[in-house]
Amino acid sequence: MSTLKRGSIFLLGMAIWFSGAGACFAADDYWTNAVDGDFSVGANWTDGTAPGSADIAYFNKNAGSPYTVTFDVAITNSAFRVRTDRVAFNLNGLTNTALSASIGTSSGDNGWLWLSNGTVHVTNIFNLGEVSGATGTLVVAAGGPVTIRPPAGISEWRNYVHVGRAGYGRLIVTNGGYLTIANKSLYIASDTADGEGHVIVSGAGSVLQAYSPCVGYNASEAAKTSTLEVLNGGVVGCSGNFNVYDQIIVDGPNSVLTSSSRCFLYGPGAGADVRVRNGGRFIFLSDQFFLGGDKKGSFAVTDGGSAYLSCNGDGLWIGGFSTSQSGQGGFMTIGTNSVVTHGSAASTVRIWTNSTVTLNDGTLQFGATPIDLRGTVTGSGTIGSTSTVVSINSTGLLVPGGTNSAGTLIVTNANLVFTNSLAGTTNGTLFLEFSESVHDMVILPNINRSINLANAKLSYSLISGSSFRPRTPVFMDFLIATNITGAVFSDNMTSLLNAVTPSFVQYTYGIVTVGASDYGGLYSGYKALRLTASMSAGTVVSFH
Repeated sequence: MSTLKRGSIFLLGMAIWFSGAGACFAADDYWTNAVDGDFSVGANWTDGTAPGSADIAYFNKNAGSPYTVTFDVAITNSAFRVRTDRVAFNLNGLTNTALSASIGTSSGDNGWLWLSNGTVHVTNIFNLGEVSGATGTLVVAAGGPVTIRPPAGISEWRNYVHVGRAGYGRLIVTNGGYLTIANKSLYIASDTADGEGHVIVSGAGSVLQAYSPCVGYNASEAAKTSTLEVLNGGVVGCSGNFNVYDQIIVDGPNSVLTSSSRCFLYGPGAGADVRVRNGGRFIFLSDQFFLGGDKKGSFAVTDGGSAYLSCNGDGLWIGGFSTSQSGQGGFMTIGTNSVVTHGSAASTVRIWTNSTVTLNDGTLQFGATPIDLRGTVTGSGTIGSTSTVVSINSTGLLVPGGTNSAGTLIVTNANLVFTNSLAGTTNGTLFLEFSESVHDMVILPNINRSINLANAKLSYSLISGSSFRPRTPVFMDFLIATNITGAVFSDNMTSLLNAVTPSFVQYTYGIVTVGASDYGGLYSGYKALRLTASMSAGTVVSFH
């Protein structure tokens, strides 16, 4: 064989090898149609054919006006990337598959993608605002439900929808849109300190079903850079553990956020910040709810908002995960016409020493088990029970009225058991409301403890339709302790005294005496705040 012929054969072989090898690498294929079009029409793409399973589909025309890409067959691509365009995918009920996806891929990008009526399988990460300087926005509105999930058999680990990975990301569900993110964790600016992410679900009929959401970046001390907002009747349902390091807002009538797995609300800097207001509702239907801990957490329910925290296992923990918690604490605020309900009859509300529940004319309700109060409950409002008796086992403080302010802290169905001093503030009133009782002991500290109300007023009343039956017809004891100091007894006792069971003496309100000798019997060593049958009416007495 001649040298020329051998050289020709070699060159022909190399040409065939390069041609075949080229088909093994992904090609970048760019959408070129100036207006709406079908994904599968080759004329809409730079290389004359629609992107295939080894290709990356780009939408980067820098188009000034939105356009729609319609899918008439199921598509598989290596990836799709929306960089500078405002494009809508009408999936037509089909399932499209990609190894990865991004909106806002490179610095300077500002990509928008609308999805409707179909499923997107993404094997790896779906990024919105992938790198610093990039902006990516995903919108799901009316037009049919959308599901984003990995293909069957793909592990959820490191497989997520990331809103604001290192750039600026937004996920918007609005105008009746319905988005399900299944088996892919929803991260909202949760991977680096550079990202900023916002998820907004707004409007009646707008729904987001999210898996294992994480709001914020736990290692950053920066200002809030991630939010989850449920507004104007929007609904968000969360499965999988729910971690909140930044801000959640649930605002407006019929706006609802529901979590069916454990909640952890604490974060660096200013801490986790959850706000439920103006008729919004927060519903927790799992076993453990942690507010605060080694880092700060705040939970505010105000202006007619409500929260139902079932905590059907280990309970509601405000301020940490254990009795030895010494972190920044948890802070709960309940405002006017607002209520927080601890719905479990079998788990405990724990308020640790570094934590405070503040009532601003709001209501805290809980089940049959006691509150373990080691921190502070303060303000003006109601502590109620869904069972027959409120029991507060405490080394902490009940502070009616807040610091140097007037106000009434109401405890309904009262049975307070304190192991420390009970403290109040100037001008505040501790109002104990209870139903029928066969004894009159209201507060019983442990041995060698005192009651110090610090000039706070005490007031008592009966729940409507109830009667109170003191143990004897001669006197009623309201407080029992080793020592009682600094209290002013309220003069508004008529509703209680007029409801005393008729077989007992009808007391008038007035002089309060403190027993000079031991209470006797089981309570030997104690003194009592005693209302006697021979009092004169209309007297308010300080006692020391």
